[in-house]
Amino acid sequence: MNSGFRLPFLTGWVVVLMVLAFSPTQARKYDDVIESGYVLIGIYRDFPPYSYLDSKGQPAGIDVDLGKKIALRLGVNPRWFWITADENMDDDLRNAIWKGHFLTQKVADFMMRVPYERELERRNQMIALFAPYHAEMFLMAYDIRKIPEFQNYAIFQYENIALQLDTLPDFMMTGMYNGRLANKIIRFLSQSEANKNLINGESAATIGLSGPLLNELSGNKNIRFLIPPMQEITRPQKVLNCPDIKKDWTSKVQIEVQCKWEYAQARTEWDIGIAVMEDFRQLGYAVEIEMEKLIKDGVIGGIFSNHGVNFRLPLFLSEQN
Repeated sequence: MNSGFRLPFLTGWVVVLMVLAFSPTQARKYDDVIESGYVLIGIYRDFPPYSYLDSKGQPAGIDVDLGKKIALRLGVNPRWFWITADENMDDDLRNAIWKGHFLTQKVADFMMRVPYERELERRNQMIALFAPYHAEMFLMAYDIRKIPEFQNYAIFQYENIALQLDTLPDFMMTGMYNGRLANKIIRFLSQSEANKNLINGESAATIGLSGPLLNELSGNKNIRFLIPPMQEITRPQKVLNCPDIKKDWTSKVQIEVQCKWEYAQARTEWDIGIAVMEDFRQLGYAVEIEMEKLIKDGVIGGIFSNHGVNFRLPLFLSEQN
């Protein structure tokens, strides 16, 4: 009796999985996108202030607003391809751009918020990177009631620090001082949860991407920000007299610069761009042309400002000027 009940159920799932397995991906060249009247834009799920659903269930955020501008300039309507972050960027590119998730076999026309790094492109030869549209960086936010003045990471032998699980700050802090800080790390699945932990007074600091930190914490009078020294765990050495980092933030957010640390400094900032299928570079070029216009016209800066985040010119474009 039981087997008679289960067989149709299992057979139905087998059919569904077979259909999904042999469904073609939806990668499209530029002409197909224009002819269809819409562009499918890959954005991350639950990633404020960049992309998320607002209180009315509508797509919102910096990347959503920017995607709308790009679609308008291409003469098409935007549609959204929501990406659930996988273990690493290679997985996200596979799921969103060149292959699709195994359950859907669907892909976006282009994906936003991709590190603009040639090494990433070399590892993922099915994609091409275009249109760097801002420089991202790590910030530390700390509670001045617990840490009146940040001196070095040794303070976290005594104070808790809230970190997003499996991120560079998590790896760095776990290995620092021969693991002596590990017991003071409180880990969360998202940066927003870590930020809330800091606001609630359960931790003294957090380190994360500048956008989520500034968006959620800059209005708190007890929070200060600094550009943290990011340490290379594998190559310890003494670094002295580091150059001051140019401050290009607005006055409403107090940014400090910490210039002495005990290990070689890792790169703390990088460009963010888009990814397309390697065979469909024409779409990438078209987006890149419009993105540069939006930067030059100050439109992107205005979008960032509307979401409480400071726009930083992509390093790639800064080097060209």
